[in-house]
Amino acid sequence: MYDHCRAAINWNFTPQKVSSITDTHSENAWKLIRKIEAIPLTSATFQTAVAPLGLIENDAPIIPIRVVKFLSQVSPDPHLREASLSAGHRIPEYLMDSYLTNKVCCLIEWVYRTTDREAMDPEDRLLLEAMHGYCQAKKSDLTEQEEERVLITNRQLQHLETQFMENVQGSTDTCIFTREELRGLPQKVLDSLRSNGAKDKSIRYHVETNSPEANHVLVSAEPETTRRKMALAQIQRCPENIAIMEDLVGLRHELAQITGHPNHASVRLEGTLAQTPECVHQFLIGLQDRLTPKAQAELEVLKTFKRQARQELGEEVISGDDTIYDWDRPFLLQRQRKSNPELDYSNVSDYFPADCITQGILGVFQTLFGLEFVEDKVTPTWHTSVRTFEVWDSDTQGLMGHLHLDLFPREHKFPNSACFMLRSGSRLPNGTYSTPACAIPEVLKLLSGHYQTGEPISDELLDQWLNYPTHSHALTYLEGVALSIIDQYIYTLPDGAVDIHFKWSAMKEDIALIKNTDAGTQVWPAASQCGIAVKYDARHYSSLWAKIYAVDLFYTRFLKEGILNSQVGREFRLKVLMPGASRDARELMKDFLGREPRSDAFLRRLE
Repeated sequence: MYDHCRAAINWNFTPQKVSSITDTHSENAWKLIRKIEAIPLTSATFQTAVAPLGLIENDAPIIPIRVVKFLSQVSPDPHLREASLSAGHRIPEYLMDSYLTNKVCCLIEWVYRTTDREAMDPEDRLLLEAMHGYCQAKKSDLTEQEEERVLITNRQLQHLETQFMENVQGSTDTCIFTREELRGLPQKVLDSLRSNGAKDKSIRYHVETNSPEANHVLVSAEPETTRRKMALAQIQRCPENIAIMEDLVGLRHELAQITGHPNHASVRLEGTLAQTPECVHQFLIGLQDRLTPKAQAELEVLKTFKRQARQELGEEVISGDDTIYDWDRPFLLQRQRKSNPELDYSNVSDYFPADCITQGILGVFQTLFGLEFVEDKVTPTWHTSVRTFEVWDSDTQGLMGHLHLDLFPREHKFPNSACFMLRSGSRLPNGTYSTPACAIPEVLKLLSGHYQTGEPISDELLDQWLNYPTHSHALTYLEGVALSIIDQYIYTLPDGAVDIHFKWSAMKEDIALIKNTDAGTQVWPAASQCGIAVKYDARHYSSLWAKIYAVDLFYTRFLKEGILNSQVGREFRLKVLMPGASRDARELMKDFLGREPRSDAFLRRLE
């Protein structure tokens, strides 16, 4: 349909180009701030003092500063990563922390008090309210000494956050195993592992702790000692981050108190749907109470399978301890699946190769939202495995943006699943959009295609797969609750200091019911937990919060009116996705649902 491809961002960066872009951005931003500061108080208006602030992050129409900082997360070039990290040190993650000076905040306060906000454009009103909220959080009546301390602390935090992420991404910790220690792994997995090249019993396999192969070890290796070694190595990574994490917590607490807040969580929750740590606490405790009885029943099932495995494989392979540890659960769930002789999970996976799933998902989005994805196979990206798609409106045939897919792990790449916004779009106040993971037969058929023949998965195999019960649903959610409660605990302490790693293990076991280690073994899981340390500090709960709304949206509209109903999909796009941050998130959902969002559907799934 489209006879050309418009280039997305030009990814032919050099360290010099990154430095130049950063210099230009910083100079332009501070010129703007000084210009705003020069406005007489009573002459300040939304258009002169507030609207320009909303453009700081996108001041370069072709290469926003986010793109420059993004390179540190994905580039295979060490010099480019270093230049990007340097840019990150100079341009803070939260730009308003530096740019909203006391003078600017006084002007924003004046505009906020003297403007008829109800008569404003909704998007302008939200920007004004957001900027006012930033200033309230910063406490605009700071003394010069306090303001200087805030600036210094923000720079320290930026440096520590960057160093933390750099340590995690640069970690190459490896476990070495014999062939016997990897007994139970499929041959195709063994063949994919790096080894010393020996052809006899002296062969040694190398498994990196943050690789997909590590998960294969936890799922399939029969010897418990092997799985224990792998699991412990994963939570003993990056010991250098132990001190960094403690400094991050302490400095964030100090900064919160300087700006008039009791703790860091209070700062981070302002402007979100939750609003306060107390609200988040009630939400998480409520989920914990609903999940725990079912999770305890699931735990007993896992213990039964552990005893059966011990009987079958022997105590030299499976320990005599019935306690369920982190290294037990993936292995026992796999045995539980294999206990159904009629269902071969390896056959199911053959029908869902990555390329087939990618095309299927894009096809679903095209149908639902009135989009068309056109792959650009010409424009270079940051890595040869990255795929770029133009996103077009199928009705107007207008170009809406670009989508880059970087799906496979590699050295020095950001270690977890993530979505990076390179140019500003829309975002809910809790920081995330989420859609429910629902096993819908008609959608799974669309996503499937055997990796050899291309045939979709059969109805018989699909029915067996979907109808076979799983017994770890509540335990999975409860682990998310545990991490979210730990996150809130760390960032609401009155003195800002705690033995994070000891409390982490103790609270996780108490809440999630599964131990991450045995007695006497020292671990430091927080040292490689990027979310709580950097990106979602005091907001780890948001994925659970968003899931509740997503399930409500899904069951109320999509499931009732048709999973692939394009009319519902386009209504969702027009009423929720397109307005984005220009309207209050709860109002967007209320408009789409026809009522206030509720948690009923999500809670029913837990029963």
